[in-house]
Amino acid sequence: MPGSWVEIANSALTKLGAPPIADFDEDTRAASLMSERQEPCRYFVLSQHPWNCAISRAQLAPDVGVPAFGFDAAFTLPADCLRPLRPENIDAWGRYTVEGGKILANTDILNLRYVAKVTVPTVVPEYLAETIAWYLASDTAYALTQDEDVRRMCANTYAEALKKAKFLDSSENLNQRLSARHFLSVRLG
Repeated sequence: MPGSWVEIANSALTKLGAPPIADFDEDTRAASLMSERQEPCRYFVLSQHPWNCAISRAQLAPDVGVPAFGFDAAFTLPADCLRPLRPENIDAWGRYTVEGGKILANTDILNLRYVAKVTVPTVVPEYLAETIAWYLASDTAYALTQDEDVRRMCANTYAEALKKAKFLDSSENLNQRLSARHFLSVRLG
């Protein structure tokens, strides 16, 4: 597990053949670019999959106002939510929608699992840190190298790393039992 976001940025710089940085405040082009791009790149990769290290839970109370039509209640998504996952306690037909930073549903309380912004690097497993580093490298490659081939190679390697990381992350939860509700939701959409 990485000790800092700078460590992941240095992994990206190494992939590009650039020297490492000591911190994001250095007066170098690489440090400035990594400081600017590491958080958006990290959040982009985190939003690509329900990573075990990024799952959070919240029990949401309904907002004061109600939706104009179609649903009984609106629930504001948590501030650290990158991507909501299927709410746990939705009505029998599973009707809900995500609109404008809210989940609209027919329930009094919403039990929500979601992909959260990870702000502590020590909870990120190595396979995910490496995937983030490859995405950061592909995102900054052209700015640092002016070489489209390097950018393309990093993007392709990121795609492969993402597949492997998703597999590794998913295999950590193989002991979870699938319920009949899971099969119905898959079948019925």
